[in-house]
Amino acid sequence: MLIDASGTSAAAGDIEINSAEGEIKIGNDTATGKITIGGETSSRAELELNAARLDLNAGSSGVQMDSAGSIAVTASGGGLGYAGSAASHFNTTSGALTFDASGTSSGAGNVEINSAGGEIKIGHDTVAQKISVGADTTTRTEVELNAILVD
Repeated sequence: MLIDASGTSAAAGDIEINSAEGEIKIGNDTATGKITIGGETSSRAELELNAARLDLNAGSSGVQMDSAGSIAVTASGGGLGYAGSAASHFNTTSGALTFDASGTSSGAGNVEINSAGGEIKIGHDTVAQKISVGADTTTRTEVELNAILVD
């Protein structure tokens, strides 16, 4: 591996940075420069991170993920949780937004929409669209309403 006076390095093979006891730190000083891993998206095939735990912490500017393809988040060994300390939004600019708890052949779960004090609003925008509960006439769904008032 060659490192020139500007700090630029090049290697024909793999580059390994290892530590037998301590941490490997990159950008751990007080400088505010951006840290870039990889080049243009057209010149890099994949960035792979393998660890027992991946811990991402961001300051007040938040975390932004953007992809020209789909983004898949899978928890193969446990649950998947999203929590926000302010108003949170799930939306799509094209196509359906689906929440599905049909599970696998081992069973299914409930889909719950709860509120700790505010209203639960469905179809509460200015778009006049039908709200459907249940499927077609051959697969009817029971609808149970436990309410003080149905108006």
